[in-house]
Amino acid sequence: MIKKNHLLFLLICAIFAISSVCWAETNSHSTGNPAAVSNQRTIGIFLETPDTYANNETIQDLVVKKANSLFPAKQFVLLPLEATSAAIKSYRPANRPLSLYSAQPLTREDVQSLAKELKCDYALFITLHKGLPSISTDFSSATYKTSITCDIRLLHIQTGKYITTDQITKESGDSTLTGTTTVNDSAYYDALERALMELHIDASRL
Repeated sequence: MIKKNHLLFLLICAIFAISSVCWAETNSHSTGNPAAVSNQRTIGIFLETPDTYANNETIQDLVVKKANSLFPAKQFVLLPLEATSAAIKSYRPANRPLSLYSAQPLTREDVQSLAKELKCDYALFITLHKGLPSISTDFSSATYKTSITCDIRLLHIQTGKYITTDQITKESGDSTLTGTTTVNDSAYYDALERALMELHIDASRL
């Protein structure tokens, strides 16, 4: 009788052990369980633009759309641009002399520090430089031309080394009777969009 009870006890323990393993495996594939996404890496997008376009949603949408196409959702989590923008705004006054607040772009060390605070594995750091505009006219219209240079770097936060560095410059123009700001913006967006189209990063190597 004692041996039978002992065997029954061992059998019950084995059933509980098997059930626990199955439950753990099932939950590890649940989207609500952190373990299910533990292999995903987090990327923060740090965007710097001319002051005129600092809060422009069209530019932000272009950059986020490109980042989503570069980094598959199964492998990467992209931080909201609002989170990285807010971090930059807080970082500058606290870490830069006032005279350099708007004059100097963020350095690699700045981006690495910001990304560490946000728990990023990588930082996609994009600085947009607007070229000097030019206007040519004839009897009926004026053509506004501008260029945009995208200085793009992908930084590995743990090592502090750049994985990708690229610089893409595009020129675009628009014809108008008045050369209004709206047309100037349109040329800028077009140049930016065409520059981003040329950006390629092999995410499979990350």
